[in-house]
Amino acid sequence: MLVSWLGTWTNEAQASSSTVNVYGDITASACNVVKSDQSKRVTLGSIPSKQFAGVGSTGLLVPFTLSLENCMASASGVSVTFNGSADLTNSNLLAVNTGGGAASGIGIELLDDTRTQIPINSASKVYSFTGDAGRVHLKFFARYMATQPTVTSGDANASMTFTLSYQ
Repeated sequence: MLVSWLGTWTNEAQASSSTVNVYGDITASACNVVKSDQSKRVTLGSIPSKQFAGVGSTGLLVPFTLSLENCMASASGVSVTFNGSADLTNSNLLAVNTGGGAASGIGIELLDDTRTQIPINSASKVYSFTGDAGRVHLKFFARYMATQPTVTSGDANASMTFTLSYQ
């Protein structure tokens, strides 16, 4: 009897159904990163901390190249996003590793082939594919930049990944 009484007062919710359509394409990568560049090492060298005269002062520009091969004819260009931890003081820079023995007051600036800064975690300009359609060389620069009035000596290493966005 009690069950019948509860059932009488229960409001049943009306169920409705909707449809979500998902669309997309699975495509081959427009280019392959050359094997030797899949794990790139850029050495910025050993620089005396006193060389950094204040916030914004920089070390020497060090060039590096990322090469792509087997590019599809349909790709006309590519932008690169360097992904990593942003410096806490200057969020445009890649942060150096922290911990015992690490330098402080310094970040790593990334620049494109025209020496225009590429903020960390932001896309570079689009590099057009010209010349050898099957192989492309993307030129960049890296350098240390002071983020504090005083730079302390120590290891100034960092890691980042990169993402390619094709046009």
